[in-house]
Amino acid sequence: MKSKSILTKFLIVLAPIYLVLVLFGSFIAAQILIRDNTDLLAARVGSLAARVSLALDMHEAYAYNTLAQDLIAPLGVEQAVLCVEFKSVASGNIIAAHPPTLGCKGQQSAPFVADIPVDDYDEYSLHLKFSDHVITAAVNKQILMTAAVLMFAFVVTLISAAIGFRTIVSARLLALHQAIRLAASNLDRQRVQSSGYDELAEIIKAYNTLMDQEAVRERQLTAANEVLSKQSKQDHLTGLYNRRFFSTMVAENSTTGLYANSSGAVLLMDIDYFKHINDNYGHAAGDEVLVELSARIRGCLPDDTPVVRWGGEEILVYLEKLDYSEVNTFASMLLNVVGTNTVKTKAGEISVTTSIGIVRLPFHCNNQPLTPEEAVNLADVALYKAKESGRNRAIAIAEQSVDSQSTIAMIEKNFEQALSSGLVHIETIEGPRNFSDSQRTVTTLMSATRKAA
Repeated sequence: MKSKSILTKFLIVLAPIYLVLVLFGSFIAAQILIRDNTDLLAARVGSLAARVSLALDMHEAYAYNTLAQDLIAPLGVEQAVLCVEFKSVASGNIIAAHPPTLGCKGQQSAPFVADIPVDDYDEYSLHLKFSDHVITAAVNKQILMTAAVLMFAFVVTLISAAIGFRTIVSARLLALHQAIRLAASNLDRQRVQSSGYDELAEIIKAYNTLMDQEAVRERQLTAANEVLSKQSKQDHLTGLYNRRFFSTMVAENSTTGLYANSSGAVLLMDIDYFKHINDNYGHAAGDEVLVELSARIRGCLPDDTPVVRWGGEEILVYLEKLDYSEVNTFASMLLNVVGTNTVKTKAGEISVTTSIGIVRLPFHCNNQPLTPEEAVNLADVALYKAKESGRNRAIAIAEQSVDSQSTIAMIEKNFEQALSSGLVHIETIEGPRNFSDSQRTVTTLMSATRKAA
C-alpha cells in the first residue's frame, strides 16, 4: 500500500474541518437571517394592513365594495402576502378581497395569519395570510453565494497551502529523505541545503552536523586502517615487507604453486659484520645502514619483486620467472649495489658488504616442490656457507640430487657433507673488490637486469 505524503494527510485533515465549519456557519447564519427578515416582514405587512384598516374605517369604505377593493389592492404588491379579505365578522360575507374574486379561497395554510379589526365596533375585519418563502429563498440564495465564495476561498487557500508547503517543507523533506536513504545504504554521504530558521531547518542542520562528524570519523578510520594495513605488511624501519606479509603472500598463492614450477630464486642476504657496525658506530648508525641498503636493494629490482626484511640485518628477495644465468646476474648486481659505495651516517661513512645465500627454483624433492620454509632454510644454509667462505659473496645451490625429505634435513644439518657426497652443487658469485671496478659493474648489471625485467 502506497503511503500518503505529509501534504496529503494535511489536506485530508484540513478539508473536512473546513467544510464542517462552512456548513455549520451557513446554517446558523441562515437561521439568523430568516428570523430577522421574517420579523421585518411581519412588521411591514402589519403596518400596511393597519394603514388599510385605518383608511377603511375613516372613509367608511366597508359600505362601498369598489372603494374597499381599491384600498386593499396595494397589499397585493407585497410578495409575501398570499391573500387579503375584508369581511363582516357577524355574517362572514366578504366585502372586498385580493386577489379579486378569489380572496383566500384555496389558501388553506400559510405560515402567518392576521385578523385586524377595521371599525371600533369589531363588526368588520381585515383577514390576511402571508408567507416568508420569498425571504427564505433570498436567504438561501445569499447563503449559497456566500458558501460558493467560501469554497472558492477554501480551494485557493488549499492550493496556496500546497504550494507553500511544497516550497517550504516538502522540497527540504524530500532532499533530507534522499540524503538519509543514501547514507543508510552506504552509497553516499551528502549535505542537505536548507534556508530559514524553522524547526525543519534545525533538523537538517543537525543531520548535516552528524554527516560531517561521520565523514571525519570515516576519514580517520580509513587513515587508521591504511596505517594498520601498512604496518601489517611493512617493516617500520626500512619500509620493506615484513615476514607476516611474506607468509600471507605464500599462503594466498599456495594453490598457484608458489615455488612449485616457476623458475626463479630465493635470495637471503645478510649484512657482513653488522654487529661490529653497531658496536663501533652505535645502533643508530646501524639503523641508518639498514635503511640505506634497503633503499638501494629495493631501487635496483623490478617494482613487483617481494623484498622482505627477514629479521635483524637479513633481507629476503624472491625473484620469479628468471633464467638460470639471470639469477647470477641479479646476485652480482645486489653484491655490487651494497658494496660499491660507502654508507653515509651521522657517525661517519661506513663501508659495507653483504653475503647472499641462493636457492634456484624449482627445487624438487622426490618430484615434489620445496615448501617455502624449506626453500628459505636452504637459502640460509647457503648464506652461512657464503659467510664461512669469506663474506662479500653469494653462494647459489646450482644443482641437487634429492629424493627424500630426510635428504633435505641432512643438507640443512650438514651442508659440507652434502657437498662432498654430491647431493648438491654450488656456484660462487664474488662481490666488489675495489670502488672503480664495482661502480662500473653496478652500472652494467643494473642496465642488464632492467632490460630483462
